[in-house]
Amino acid sequence: MQLTESFEWQGRQIADYDERYLEEIEQRLDQLEIPVRVLWGADDMWIPLDIGERLTSLIADATLYVIDDAGHLIQYDTAVALADEIRVWLGDHNPGGSDGTERLQRRGAAGGIRPR
Repeated sequence: MQLTESFEWQGRQIADYDERYLEEIEQRLDQLEIPVRVLWGADDMWIPLDIGERLTSLIADATLYVIDDAGHLIQYDTAVALADEIRVWLGDHNPGGSDGTERLQRRGAAGGIRPR
């Protein structure tokens, strides 16, 4: 799928979105028994940050990170910052992972990511 086709598909998905799907998902979030990192674009114009905060609060072991200069499509807006945060989080949840020094260096290099 080419990038323009991807954006068209996502536009249709947004237009067809129904709030009841989110409500159905919310009712099940308390069943998650694994660590969860919620990543949210600070400039998300489709789903506001307060929704991300609410969803995060419904998961027992969840943390919310807001990525500056990113909208709803974080993977397009700030791909490097997103990849860096995922890498950091996976390292934090890897028993054989780093001692944290590398994590801090990566977090500083990525910029634009802040805990909530």
